[in-house]
Amino acid sequence: MVIFSLLALAQGFGLLALVWVFVACRFGRALFYFFYLHRLLAPAQPAGRFRFDRAFAKSMVSQARVFAMTMVCVTVYWKVDVSLLSKIRGMEEVGLYSAAYRFLMLALVVVDSFVNSLFPIISNYYRAGRAAPGADANPFELACKKGLQLLLVLTVPVALALSLLADPIIALIYGEKFAAAAPVLRVLIWVVVPYAASQIFAYALVASNNQRYDLQVNAISMLANLVLNWMLITRFGYMGATWAALGAIFVYVALQVPFVFRQVIRFESKPLWQGGLKLVAAAACMAAALLFFARIQIWFLMPLAFFIYLLAVWAVGVFSKQDWALASRFLK
Repeated sequence: MVIFSLLALAQGFGLLALVWVFVACRFGRALFYFFYLHRLLAPAQPAGRFRFDRAFAKSMVSQARVFAMTMVCVTVYWKVDVSLLSKIRGMEEVGLYSAAYRFLMLALVVVDSFVNSLFPIISNYYRAGRAAPGADANPFELACKKGLQLLLVLTVPVALALSLLADPIIALIYGEKFAAAAPVLRVLIWVVVPYAASQIFAYALVASNNQRYDLQVNAISMLANLVLNWMLITRFGYMGATWAALGAIFVYVALQVPFVFRQVIRFESKPLWQGGLKLVAAAACMAAALLFFARIQIWFLMPLAFFIYLLAVWAVGVFSKQDWALASRFLK
């Protein structure tokens, strides 16, 4: 889709052409999925043998309703900030907020891609059941824990770097006229860290057939986000929307944790706190590097800071030998 869109723009076509490219690519993807399913998974029945299964259809509609309502809640959750900001404060503040929001969206895409890849694995492990007698642990829980660990190790340095370097990054990408977007980026990018945890927990809920609880979490979080945005945007404008985004994602995780920790993934307190402290120590080393070498050009500073962070992750032992062995086993 990106290639066709770029070709359309290069030929001088406008927005309408991009819309048609989007529609055509969606139809093409649907056809690809149909032929893939037909050939490899569920061959289509000849027209004369088709039979409507009312019980199966009722079951499918009942299950789809939960996911459909969840998607509605998710859509409202992520769109309400810009909508309210444009109505209450105007498009100028929307522009400043959106400039910083694009960095967050890129980070969220990476998280979503990882979790979407992990979902079939944890679903498989959950269907296979708990660990066999004599086994060390439940593979489902291990996959969720290690996925969460890896995501936090990846998202914390990204949030830290963009937060501490918000001013030069905004100036580099957008120019000085968007300097007011730097405080937004400094706060907003931290949404990605609790978001990473929330996605692991959400997919673990769905994989363990707790999608109805996931719907409840999304519905309450959506309402909390609406209220926070309305209250804070009215008073603080685009910075209010920024703090509302950060507050709402913590509400989301806070609603997930009690149920997930009791019913889905069993976390032991000591390894949890030890891992958290090790990650904080590695992040502190990175922050010190960013502040100490602040006068270096950003093109050299960011790779240097990430390299120091990786060294710190290795030095404090965030990942053990068992972690690497488990990772290789899960990826097979």
